[in-house]
Amino acid sequence: MKRTFDFLKLVWTWAVFLSYTNVQSQNHVPAEILIQLHPGQDASMWQQNDVEKRQRAQSTYPCIRSITPVAASLNIWKVQIDTTCTSESRLLQQLKQDPAIAIAQFNHYVELRSTTPNDPLFTQQWQWYNRGQNQGIPGLDIGLRQAWDISTGGTTAQGDSIVVAIIDTGIDTIHEDLRPNRWYNLQEIPNNGSDDDGNGYVDDYRGWNSQRLNDDISETNLGGHGTGVAGIVGAKGNNGIGGSGVNWDVKLMTIVWGATGTEEIILRSFSYAHTQRKLYNQTSGQKGAFVVAINASWGISGLRSDDFPIWCPFFDSLGTQGILTVNAASNRSGDSALTGDMPSACPSEYLIVVTSLDKQGQLVNGHGPNTVDLAAFGEAVYSTRLREGYREFSGTSFAAPQVAGAIGLLYSSPCGHLAELARDQPAEAALQVRRLILNGVEPIATLQDKVVTGGFLRVDKSMKLLSAFCTTDARTTLQLMASPNPFREQLLVPIYASKALESATLEVYNLQGQRLYANTLSIPADFPALVEIEASNWPQGMYLLRLKTGGKEMVVQKVIKL
Repeated sequence: MKRTFDFLKLVWTWAVFLSYTNVQSQNHVPAEILIQLHPGQDASMWQQNDVEKRQRAQSTYPCIRSITPVAASLNIWKVQIDTTCTSESRLLQQLKQDPAIAIAQFNHYVELRSTTPNDPLFTQQWQWYNRGQNQGIPGLDIGLRQAWDISTGGTTAQGDSIVVAIIDTGIDTIHEDLRPNRWYNLQEIPNNGSDDDGNGYVDDYRGWNSQRLNDDISETNLGGHGTGVAGIVGAKGNNGIGGSGVNWDVKLMTIVWGATGTEEIILRSFSYAHTQRKLYNQTSGQKGAFVVAINASWGISGLRSDDFPIWCPFFDSLGTQGILTVNAASNRSGDSALTGDMPSACPSEYLIVVTSLDKQGQLVNGHGPNTVDLAAFGEAVYSTRLREGYREFSGTSFAAPQVAGAIGLLYSSPCGHLAELARDQPAEAALQVRRLILNGVEPIATLQDKVVTGGFLRVDKSMKLLSAFCTTDARTTLQLMASPNPFREQLLVPIYASKALESATLEVYNLQGQRLYANTLSIPADFPALVEIEASNWPQGMYLLRLKTGGKEMVVQKVIKL
């Protein structure tokens, strides 16, 4: 008898488990159907009259438990049913045949679009995804998970392998999370004493050491500065090992200048990256390297640009080939414009200077409202350590490579226009990406009047601006591209204009004609302006976005609040 009871209990438990598993595997809410009635149909009358009529016909309509509004202005309702009375699929088919109903469907689950790597230490990298761990503020991060929904790095839309050059103290050449993403000069035969690719460097197979004039790029600094910086840019992501860089896939070009050196060594280092990209441009990618960014997490405090007439113009030379240079601001507190700092004082459009915030959003290092462009998170950030392993690093040195990595990630987006621009007009492509970085920042009070943009890096916003830039029809004078649509709490509205507009007004109306939002702004030519609209208090329903200029309504877009 006991065996029979145990067997029945096992069967019951298994049935419950299967039932639970089936519910969890569904892509919609059990026992719920969404319907949209035809215009002019009254939901309460439909529920009463049609149910009574179908009850007489012995239909499944008595299985409807309740009807609640979802978007009443659009005549959209949620129907809850009794599944002990009928099956979901049977009732759904009957609702689809109802002449009063325009649309009937299941109430599907919606998932957050955020890509997370399977690396076990990713949870330690709060700068990528701040959930409030270790006294951080949830959401205060650079928005990588959302950006990774679009791309995780690697190549451009035209297949160019993206390279980020790191001028530093070297790299741990055998680190498990760095080895897969290291750059090699495949046009060079190692250790044969010849300049096989004709770039002016002999045996530069693994990169270049500007002090020793060879390709010995092994990390020599016991603090592992270069190894930590490299991990921020491009530790291999989603490989089940360690953590992840801004790019899961990218080529890390290592150029060694050493922990101490001279301006001569720095110029040699910049020249190597310049030579490789120039050769790539000249040979249509047959030789050289598609270097899009250089990370320079070092500098000279107390000096001004006037004393460096050779160094400062070099950034423009790099930019002409399509290379942006990212420099770490001074770790000394204070305004670098007053105290002096190099190379952040150089007035180049192809230079981006980065300071550092901590996990509470506090500025902890040098700043400059005219010399420092933006911030990233550089205090107690997790990255690769020399001689294997991982540890925390602090300073602007580890904020800057987040921006250098973001440049590489933007180039990897599925944007044919940017990839084509990078090949045909590399300098213009570099300037476009710089604008994407600076215009996509998240403003924060602690950076107001402290950095040029007043904000910190948000790669997801920069990627959204790039998407708007790439999907715009060049024949259209003005275009709105609000997203997400439908939306819930916040609406992002990139506005594109093929001609610059000094004054344009964006307005949002509900279907009753009430204006809920208005903002007058200027829009640059051929580059989207990004407007953020907080709409958490708006009721569900449809809204109209209207863009006006010169008193005329130019563009209208419909959006839906869920």
